[in-house]
Amino acid sequence: MVTLVKEINVLSQLKHPNIVQYYGSEIIDDCFYIYLEYIFPGSINKYVREHCGAITESIVRNFTRHILKGLAYLHSKKTMHRDIKGANLLVDSSGVVKLADFGMAKHLSGAKAVLSLKGTPYWMAPEVVQAMMCKDAGYDLSVDIWSLGCTTIEMFTGKHPWDGYEGIEDVTLGSLADAAVGKDRHARLTVWPSSAVAPSSLVASEVGSGMGALTDWRRQLGHPPAS
Repeated sequence: MVTLVKEINVLSQLKHPNIVQYYGSEIIDDCFYIYLEYIFPGSINKYVREHCGAITESIVRNFTRHILKGLAYLHSKKTMHRDIKGANLLVDSSGVVKLADFGMAKHLSGAKAVLSLKGTPYWMAPEVVQAMMCKDAGYDLSVDIWSLGCTTIEMFTGKHPWDGYEGIEDVTLGSLADAAVGKDRHARLTVWPSSAVAPSSLVASEVGSGMGALTDWRRQLGHPPAS
């Protein structure tokens, strides 16, 4: 219920064509009802599965542009999503992509560093895990851009990032937390395998010159280019 109330608090402050619209909520008897914009046919994740596991570059570019518009607006409100992935991005019948599922979103207030471990491992930026290991190093809005890069890989390949690396699929947020505090050294090693290719490299290999556009988009959103 706490997560639900938090999501409502975030969504009620947002109004943008690339973000799912919140209409209201109410309690009737013992049931809590939330009214959100209905998006059909569904998520990008579902769209990719229904198109033989991969979609064309032009569609990926269009979807990515919509996601960036939604993120630009969200970031202008000093709010990070923290769980950008295909399953949380909805596509309507006109091909418009909308950000959804704000259960892990966080509003940035003041200069206090964000240290909490939130997100989905396959799409999670390294600095989110690092924040748990080094309490003096938090993370900011740019973690959503890393997750967008991972989502681009997901759209192009039909698979989530790090697919095929043994162990990652079994890493839960709990084991990540244990790794961060030194309780589970194996989990710490399997979160980001040293042999794994960084998402930026994967995007470059899949999209080619499209990586330059991704770098430009990072600059437009106020984030430094990926090194």
